[in-house]
Amino acid sequence: DRPHDEIQSAIRKAADSSVVADIMAKQGETNGTFSKWKLVCLGSFIRLMKPKIIVETGVAHGSSSATILEALHENGFGELYSIDLPVLVSKNGELDPWLEGRSFKVGDVSTVRDMNQVGWLIPPHLRGCWTLILGDSLEKLPEILPTLSGVDFFLHDSLHHYEHMMREFELVWPF
Repeated sequence: DRPHDEIQSAIRKAADSSVVADIMAKQGETNGTFSKWKLVCLGSFIRLMKPKIIVETGVAHGSSSATILEALHENGFGELYSIDLPVLVSKNGELDPWLEGRSFKVGDVSTVRDMNQVGWLIPPHLRGCWTLILGDSLEKLPEILPTLSGVDFFLHDSLHHYEHMMREFELVWPF
């Protein structure tokens, strides 16, 4: 249980966040970005929970990553480990070949133009406690999880297929 004023303060900070405002101002340049109120809820939760180790799967533009990192910065501690297998769009508008055989269309998934665009919404001053791991989460989670001192918060936002999601949850749960 948290005091009412502590909860209200966390919500107010998240709602008044310059990072969230910047993300919302750039919505025309992104697809798949969390809504303002999802970001406010996420930022409030991180401010209140005060996790030390956060693992997320799926980054794309980095709206959730930026919000998490801002809250960790305000908390004064914490690390974010992000795993992403970016969905790239070729110059002709087609999805990168790793998605062949899947039922995705360009509008169905968050896409970036190139690998350098992964997490571009994250301000440079918040990147100090961020580790970006590029690759398939089902391969990378077993590699990184044993190196961490546990996982206080996990955010799945990668491939939204039941089998994939369940496998990620099964890998993270013991930690």
